[in-house]
Amino acid sequence: MNSTQRKPPPPTNPRHSSTEMKTRKFSGCSV
Repeated sequence: MNSTQRKPPPPTNPRHSSTEMKTRKFSGCSV
């Protein structure tokens, strides 16, 4: 409950959203 309230819920995959966001940031920084 606390984790969901901290940031808005994703479109469908709440867990994937968090992982994708981290991967995207890492990919952008690496590239």
